[in-house]
Amino acid sequence: MVVFVDLDDAVPGSALEKPFQLKVDPISASAELPPSPAWSEEAEAHSVNRNGFSAALSCYPIIKEITRAIDLTTLHALSSVCRQFHVNLAPYRHQLVRETLRCENEYIETLAELLHEGAVIPDSVKSVIQLLSRGNGDPSRMTRGKVGKCARDMVGECRRCAKVVCRNCTVKPPNKHALKGRIRRLCRPCGTVPLSAHLARNSDPHSGPWDEDSVAALAFARTPCNCEEAVWLCTQCGQTLRSNDTTYRRVWAWRTRYSTYLGGVGTGIGEGCQGVKCGRGEGCLASQEIELEVDCEADEGSSSDSSRSGSPAGHAPYYHENGSPIDGHDEDQPGYFRQEVIGIGGVVKHKSKKRVNVGACVAEYEDERETGNYLVREEEGLHRAWCGWCSRVIPAKSENL
Repeated sequence: MVVFVDLDDAVPGSALEKPFQLKVDPISASAELPPSPAWSEEAEAHSVNRNGFSAALSCYPIIKEITRAIDLTTLHALSSVCRQFHVNLAPYRHQLVRETLRCENEYIETLAELLHEGAVIPDSVKSVIQLLSRGNGDPSRMTRGKVGKCARDMVGECRRCAKVVCRNCTVKPPNKHALKGRIRRLCRPCGTVPLSAHLARNSDPHSGPWDEDSVAALAFARTPCNCEEAVWLCTQCGQTLRSNDTTYRRVWAWRTRYSTYLGGVGTGIGEGCQGVKCGRGEGCLASQEIELEVDCEADEGSSSDSSRSGSPAGHAPYYHENGSPIDGHDEDQPGYFRQEVIGIGGVVKHKSKKRVNVGACVAEYEDERETGNYLVREEEGLHRAWCGWCSRVIPAKSENL
């Protein structure tokens, strides 16, 4: 190391000398002066921002784990809360930007491109890609329909299936007119139970007790439906919204046409267990098991689709405790629970009996039978309802969260 010293002005000139000698010690004088209001407010604000959470943000392992669960927009908002947070996060900004939450399709798309280019990929990774792309043909079809490359500024969980997707991998928000189509009617037990029962993550009535006031319950609670403000659904969950809403509305119209109340043929629709089921479906608090006869081809197709999407199959056959069927036959062989039916043109179809969980029947009011306008109470917010888009509860206007 080299030090340069300029010796031209070694002797101080008169221009650099103080004009007069100070009569008062500046340190003691400043100590006796009262503190200014601006300085006291700044010191108080600085002390308020120093707390346990701000101290945790100064620890890189802690803030790294927090960053992995948020996107760039949330990270920027966190750093803008106060000056203390910004000072703690600024030294690690380059590392934290690379650790933010990523869209799941971004990894799939990158691996699919590497596989298409013939890059050297371990066999375990190839098997995972082929498993994810099963039924789609080309692996690139898994991310088809996107606006562009996966974004990193707005990334979050799908409101329905909790899959992490970015803003380019979400469905286009439906118009305001289609919001009423998402409403589903709840049965009486689901409509009268406390609202916290629908917000709990583990809403199975047969499960163990769950403390609603615990920290874990508050952290993992499902928020109510906010589809009126923003719709955040992945492509897989959002591609059947319109068809499901149309089918549900047609069920009510079909009941009106064939019901005995309006001069129908008296087929018993709407009576007993033939009514419209609860909007929660299998998750209904008053659900029950019934025996249902389904086509084996359709049931196998729905089971394979549900297994690919990660959700369990909706039907379960009769089995002993040791895993063997009750009728003593193999599932593919005809028996009591699997029968062969000759259809039109001599086509042999297989029908099987399954036990499925269905929700309880919902209420039907007299004014709805006369006018044919259903779900008016739920649309106006008088009764609690269920959202068919995000599978969350829609509280009534009288319910305060």
